Amino acid sequence: MSVPPPPPRRRARVAVSTAPPPPPVDPAARAARRAYEQNATSETGRGPILLILSVVVAAALIGVGVMIAMDSKGGKDAPEVDTSTSVELAVNPIAFDSTNAYKTLNDFPRDVADAIHGSLETYVDIATVKPARKGAVVNDADLAAVFDQAAIARIVGTPDRDVLLDEGLPKATGRVRVTSPTMDLYALAETDGKVMLVTAIVQLGIEIEAKAGAITITRFGSMVFAPQPDGTWKVTGWTLHVERSGAGLGPTASTAAPTTSTTVAG
Repeated sequence: MSVPPPPPRRRARVAVSTAPPPPPVDPAARAARRAYEQNATSETGRGPILLILSVVVAAALIGVGVMIAMDSKGGKDAPEVDTSTSVELAVNPIAFDSTNAYKTLNDFPRDVADAIHGSLETYVDIATVKPARKGAVVNDADLAAVFDQAAIARIVGTPDRDVLLDEGLPKATGRVRVTSPTMDLYALAETDGKVMLVTAIVQLGIEIEAKAGAITITRFGSMVFAPQPDGTWKVTGWTLHVERSGAGLGPTASTAAPTTSTTVAG
């Protein structure tokens, strides 16, 4: 029995596209597109990095600024320097001596006591506080605010200057403090009660904080005040003793000259 032959194979039909062929690729355009894509990829990856670096640099700059500010102020933990100035003075009239037996302490004029108090405060400012703060000598012209002309003549160019004025000391870099017990006032008056002289018992304790250390000054004795034509009261005589101790002091006198005679301005 014979086997029939296989059916003939059909060849696949090839479809023919009617679409126009794609344009040829320009090598220059392809190179430009690849360069753009590479640059875009690089910028995309670099953006976060630049942001992080900006934050780090800003934080570092802030830290440096804080450190500089702290250093300029001596550091957060550095103690603050007390540069205050305090003067604590008070007066108390305790005697009124007059040839009039009917005059008593109650006749001690309050305005005279107040004037003596003010003169003592001015004296401390001119003789101690300003020289300590400036590290300089006292201007002779300033003496006229406290001393009468006869007294000034006995200060300028004499050993009494060192007794009365705190000059040539190390400049104060910290606190200046002047304290005193209440200073007793003794008045000498005429028969009509007019006060001619007032003696103040002086006992000053002075502390000056300088760079090399503390300086201590004690001044005690008496100062005599006389009325002036303009109504003020000024120092016309004194009997004082002064002692100074501390680092950086020069060869200044530590004790007073002999007792100075009292004069009254005419």
